[in-house]
Amino acid sequence: MKLHIPDKIDPLLQARQLCQLRQKYGWPNFSFPVVDIRSAKNEKGEVNYFIYYEVPDDLKEKDKSLQIEFLQDLLKLKYGFKDIEFTIHSFGHFPVCPKYVDRPFYLSKDLPTILPGGDCQIEPDYRKGIGIESGIERANFLFNTAHLINKGIEFSFENYYMQVARYVSYHGNLIEKFYLQRQENITHSSLEQAKKILCSASETAEKMEDITSIASELKLLGNELFKKPNYQSALECYLAAIQLHQKTKTLTMDFITLHSNACQACLKLNDNEKCIILANEGIKAYTEMKGEEKDVLFKLLFRKASALNEIIKGLDVKTQRKELDELLKDLTETCDFMQKNLSENNAIFVKQIQSKIENISKKLPPEEVSKIEYI
Repeated sequence: MKLHIPDKIDPLLQARQLCQLRQKYGWPNFSFPVVDIRSAKNEKGEVNYFIYYEVPDDLKEKDKSLQIEFLQDLLKLKYGFKDIEFTIHSFGHFPVCPKYVDRPFYLSKDLPTILPGGDCQIEPDYRKGIGIESGIERANFLFNTAHLINKGIEFSFENYYMQVARYVSYHGNLIEKFYLQRQENITHSSLEQAKKILCSASETAEKMEDITSIASELKLLGNELFKKPNYQSALECYLAAIQLHQKTKTLTMDFITLHSNACQACLKLNDNEKCIILANEGIKAYTEMKGEEKDVLFKLLFRKASALNEIIKGLDVKTQRKELDELLKDLTETCDFMQKNLSENNAIFVKQIQSKIENISKKLPPEEVSKIEYI
């Protein structure tokens, strides 16, 4: 296997592989699985490659052919390889469990003394052998302070402890550092990386398979970003997914749900005008497809009403009365629509909007209140 990494990787190719890893193999994160490729010459002078990489927890229970497919898709995602041919001699699965060695030796009654020496476990980001350096130093100190006597070997625990304590601390701190870096990558930076790839790919996706799979991942990624909270990036994902759905020219509940999610992100960003536009688009699509999931429609209506209320609050009653009238009329009609589509759990939200309408009306001059009531 010759590993020639291309200078530039097509975002659409990467998006396909990321979708594959998540949808076909059940990879749980938006971060790319870590890959570490090493090589060594064998006794024949040939080069053997050793690939360390992360896999979903249940992949080891799958058929070997599927495990090979996962590796091929992973290498395409990570390095942009188009065609990969290789022979797998063996698979070895092992859990990644960082161990923090905090004691230079362990003493137990009626048991041998334990000296944690060359502990070279694989760490969370697959840097092999963090413990090797500190392990060698500890072993050297042990040999340098030990003395042969008639009954065996003796050495000073106190001297050993003083000499190796800093290496134990160094080892433990490295493990903790790399573990936290990996966690940060999974929960933060990798989400932005995935957003960049999927949004770029959405601009060039033409095949229906690409459109549907990338749109699905964009929706899920947007939800993850929203929880962080990273509302701007979440909104970008939702809007990119909406544009992909529009290419299919087919109305679905996912399309409408994306509008609802985007509206919520707009509210968080105080972009009330955009929220109203998106809500109207979602309501129109729901009406056209004669949707039956009233909870989704209700969310669109409530978020539109919330945006209308925020805009009205910023208007001056004396100088912007005409605009206020139009928005208040829209808010009242939206509230009526909410009431027609509410469930038992949503009644409180209707009351909230009704209360806001009453508060707005109280601030208007009497003749203006009368005008609104009889429009």
